[in-house]
Amino acid sequence: MCTNRTDGIGNFRLNVVIVSRGLLCQAHRYVLFNTNKVQPYINEHMGIKRRLNPTKREKWIVDEHNKLFINWFRNRIEAQLTNRPNSISSNLR
Repeated sequence: MCTNRTDGIGNFRLNVVIVSRGLLCQAHRYVLFNTNKVQPYINEHMGIKRRLNPTKREKWIVDEHNKLFINWFRNRIEAQLTNRPNSISSNLR
């Protein structure tokens, strides 16, 4: 029988971490922006931001995109599910 320091009682402790809303949104955005199936939506949203704000600098466009993408994406997916439910992959649902 092998034993090690983790055998027994009381070796593991539970640490509770409270994450701010901003950090949670940042993490969510990171996951979305690094998911291949989300990339067409990112391109679409950036294109919309550029078309609606032709005089704005790229930094402003990127900041607006980062701030507004999650809600826009949620609404876009919900609309597609309503109109064409089979067009959305199970991962995006």
